[in-house]
Amino acid sequence: MRNKRLIKQNTMSKLMSLLFLSPWIIGFIAFALFPFIEMIRYAFSNVIFKPNNTIYVNVGWKNFRDVLFVDPDFRLLFFEYLRIIVFMLPIILVFALILGTLLDHVDRGKSFFRSIYFLPVILISGPLLEKLFAIEAFKLDGLHDFFIFDFISSTLPRRINEWLFFIIDNIILSLWFCGVQLLIFLTGIQRIDGSLYEAAKIEGASSWQLFWKITIPMLKPFIILNAVYTLVDLSSTFSPISGLITSSMTSDNKGYGYAAAVAWLYLLIELVLLGILMFILARDHQAAKARKEKRKEARKIQRIRKRQSAAREKYAQSQS
Repeated sequence: MRNKRLIKQNTMSKLMSLLFLSPWIIGFIAFALFPFIEMIRYAFSNVIFKPNNTIYVNVGWKNFRDVLFVDPDFRLLFFEYLRIIVFMLPIILVFALILGTLLDHVDRGKSFFRSIYFLPVILISGPLLEKLFAIEAFKLDGLHDFFIFDFISSTLPRRINEWLFFIIDNIILSLWFCGVQLLIFLTGIQRIDGSLYEAAKIEGASSWQLFWKITIPMLKPFIILNAVYTLVDLSSTFSPISGLITSSMTSDNKGYGYAAAVAWLYLLIELVLLGILMFILARDHQAAKARKEKRKEARKIQRIRKRQSAAREKYAQSQS
């Protein structure tokens, strides 16, 4: 009887879980699955819209070949997109971590400051962001007139100059876009056991050592979460490829088929970048270091055995 009661309870729990998930499942099937299938159909077709129906002319992989090898716009925008991701993603994460660490030490008005930092996330969502970009509200006028910029341009290599100037030009934008990441980091910092810091201080650890040896390792899951969120957020907000997809849909020589092919390639690029990001951040660095040391020790033992084998052969030849 007890087993039957447990089985009944498990069945009821599963049914209740399915009941709560049913709105999302229905919404996904109704509003996401059909467009998903249609996009696959569009990517391999030349789509012609008519007043009464839609004509699909199968063209195979032509749209993908045109995107990759014929049209130069996609390649140029792809490198611009990579530039945005490589530069802005670490900047936003670093700013969010620094601000979260500083905000954790605020005793009074912490909720007020959290609201202030999160407010831009609400303000710049939607059409307002396009208006702010149009009037260049994120730019600091006259900043490049300072003598330090001439010194940097004449002293450092061009690649480093580009990186530094990009950071300076987008510093306001990066601060505006780190509100969500800041709250996530702040939550992670507040979950760290204070006794860890106390024990480390007793052992003589400095503030810098506390940050690198305790705070950063304990925040690793939050760093991964913020990195993934920031990548997706930048890809949906700042990506020039999104503009190419939108403009291609209404273009006379491209159309919906070309736009669908660009969208699928863009999705593949995002998945590859997410995979690289997870490989860099989520792997166990201690285990990787141990494996490296183990391989190094194995090569050392192999070299010793080779020398011993050569010495034995040399001794055997001398005896004969």
